Amino acid sequence: MVAARVGLLVFYLMGTYLLNRYLRGHHPTSTALPASPGGEPWMALVRVWGPTLWIFPGLLWIGLLDLSPLFVIVLSFLLPLCCLSLFMLFSGVFTSYGQSENRLALILMAGSILLFTTLILLAALIQPEISYAKFGLFCLSSVTPTTLSIWLLIIWAPAVVPMSDDVDAPLRVALTLVLGFFSSVPKTTWFVEDGKVSRRIDGNAGRGIGPGMLVTEPENVVVLKMGPRITRVAGPGAVLTQRGEVPFRVVDLRDQTRSSTVSAITRDGIEVRVPISSAFRIQRGSRQISLGAPWPYRAQRDVLQALFAEEVDPSGRSALDAHTAYPWEDLPIKLSAHKLEQAVSFYSLDQLYDGIVDAKAARVPRDPQYELLKTHRLVETSLGLSRDRQLGDRLCRQTIGKTVRRSVQQALAPRGFEIAGGGVGSPIEPVSRTITEQRVEAWKSRFITKVMDWQESIERKRAAALGKIRQEADSKMISGLIAEISKRLKDVDGAAKRELVAYHVLDRLIGMARSSEVRRMLPESALPALEKVFEKIERDADVGENP
Repeated sequence: MVAARVGLLVFYLMGTYLLNRYLRGHHPTSTALPASPGGEPWMALVRVWGPTLWIFPGLLWIGLLDLSPLFVIVLSFLLPLCCLSLFMLFSGVFTSYGQSENRLALILMAGSILLFTTLILLAALIQPEISYAKFGLFCLSSVTPTTLSIWLLIIWAPAVVPMSDDVDAPLRVALTLVLGFFSSVPKTTWFVEDGKVSRRIDGNAGRGIGPGMLVTEPENVVVLKMGPRITRVAGPGAVLTQRGEVPFRVVDLRDQTRSSTVSAITRDGIEVRVPISSAFRIQRGSRQISLGAPWPYRAQRDVLQALFAEEVDPSGRSALDAHTAYPWEDLPIKLSAHKLEQAVSFYSLDQLYDGIVDAKAARVPRDPQYELLKTHRLVETSLGLSRDRQLGDRLCRQTIGKTVRRSVQQALAPRGFEIAGGGVGSPIEPVSRTITEQRVEAWKSRFITKVMDWQESIERKRAAALGKIRQEADSKMISGLIAEISKRLKDVDGAAKRELVAYHVLDRLIGMARSSEVRRMLPESALPALEKVFEKIERDADVGENP
């Protein structure tokens, strides 16, 4: 008998190890659905507590208790099962989230187990030969593996199930999700990765056990629906789904950027290609992005309004195009393109390359910038915008981009959008190359004319400056010469006066001619000729003094 017990104990330990190892590699699937209502909890029990082989600890007492083997076998099976029934009833795991018919079936089944176990215990205790001490140890050894499994499950379930802080009764929810998974009929668990929804645990959103779960990335929220009805916006983070709720669309809360090239017609009938971009996001209101926290958004209404802004173009090229909804993320760039076409139609091609340098001067009708500012105001009015005092940039495309951005923001703000940036890019160019060549030639001609006018103006200013310099030099030279000659002529007779005057005049002329600035304006022979005349006057003066 001892050898049988040792062999049974060895079988129990080896069986527990092998069964646990097998079950770890073979998870339950939702293919085999239970046939009767209320059977799901018991399938979970088989997967969770089955590996403990709860009947074998009690079988080791056969021959040690003063009871028949049938009593020992029945109690070895019923006592652990009674503990599990009490756990399911008092924890409310299955009765809280199961279907109504399952709750009734579970309560009736668990009550039947408890009643039947109580009757068997009473029948065993009234046996005259029973030893109450041995019977107590038998009961304790029979329920210990099951109790230990329940305790480990209570510790382990909340640690492995991701839940947000606002979940009520997190322990019950965690236990329900784990046991629902092991019941083979859980509700579906979804994960959002790279903006796409994927199933991690396949299940039944309507009939499955417990709540479903949706885990999103920090920058995403998911719109949930129940049948044809939108229920709510879930996320970011881990969210519990209710019966029948399934993901409908993923909405990215980060800043979005879209760009496009628009063909538009200018006021003078020239088709141009204009690059445009739009940066936008779901309305955040006063909320700010913070490190370690998910991306914020103002309200669920903004997400739903943005999502419902999807459009269908009934004029599609095919029947499929006519019924294809364009994503909400494309709406800002499409509306920007439409507003840009409307704005460009007010400008001439030359104005698109122009700009306002002086905002104050542009308000004067006679100023060349006045017409461009007037056009800016017309565009504001046509797009339904209020008057902007700071209207007018050094580049016209910047003003157009700001005006278009304001108009798009005004149109999309009620739909949950917040326009964060964007504008008109560069280059703006005509579609026809001929137009480009003609415009380049026209601009070149105007540029050359302006350059020539500028050079002529510079020459006039230079000539006027030189004339003024000469006039001042002549005046100073003559006044100085007259003063010096008058001083020396007081003591000189009539014949010598003429020579003295000529001598001083030539001396001043030679001094001026030796200057580098004056020399560039004189012929090369001017300075040698003056020097020869000066030498002749000196010789004549020497001859007159020494006859």
